[in-house]
Parts: sequence; structure tokens; C-alpha cells
Amino acid sequence: MGAAIFVYIEMYTIWRPPESVAIKVVAKDLAEDYIAVPGSGVPVPSEVALMMMVSEPSGSPKICRLLEWFDRQDIIMLVLERPQPCIDVAHFCLRGRMSKREAACIIWQVVLSAKHCHDRGVLHRDFKPENLLINTDNDGETD
Repeated sequence: MGAAIFVYIEMYTIWRPPESVAIKVVAKDLAEDYIAVPGSGVPVPSEVALMMMVSEPSGSPKICRLLEWFDRQDIIMLVLERPQPCIDVAHFCLRGRMSKREAACIIWQVVLSAKHCHDRGVLHRDFKPENLLINTDNDGETD
């Protein structure tokens, strides 16, 4: 997935039905590339197309699934599922030093996510703490 300069993510709760979501906002001038998603043939912004490709079929518990997207005048908004419980790695790291087990769990989640993307023909090239939501209830599991 491509790097972007003007991107921010906010966390929200939708009340009907109650569901936690992440809203990713991308400046439209950064989303000038359009891709026809395999199977649909309709060109959509590349960020949307790539999220559609990794969200289907059946998705993965290691990927935040694309629920909806909106094309506005200056921005593209992506509504993504937000797993519970989770935290972005940047905030997780603010706690200070982490144990080897915590670090191993984070790396394992990243590896499984990257594999899922790769299996669907998507190379994620922007792994960084701000782009990673980690499961904080993993208890060291590596499955």
C-alpha cells in the first residue's frame, strides 16, 4: 500500500449497530492513481482498491477490513473495522520499554498481516507504528 503525506486516522463508534470503526482520511491529491479492482472493472482510488483486495474474500483477523468508502471533493474517507481490544503501535510504545514477549507478539501480527496482503497480490510498503493496530489481548499467541 502506498505512502501518503496527508493521512490521519480517527477512532469512532457507530451506534446502529454498535461497532467500533477507524476513519482513514487521505488527501485526494495523494490518491491520483486509480485501479480497476479485479472482478469489478470499475476504477477506484488506489488506496480503496488495495483495501478492497485485502478485505475480500473473507478477509483476515489480522487486517482491518474496509467497510465503506466515500469520495469527497478534496479527500477520500475509508471506514475500516476496528478490532477490540487494540491500540496503535505508536501509542503502545509510549508506555516505555516492552518485554521480549510483547515485541514478538507485535512482530508476529505484522508478519501475518504482511503475508495476508502478499497472498492477495498487495505489497504493503508503508509499515510504521502509526499504521499498525495491534491486538492487545493476544496473550502471546502466535496463531
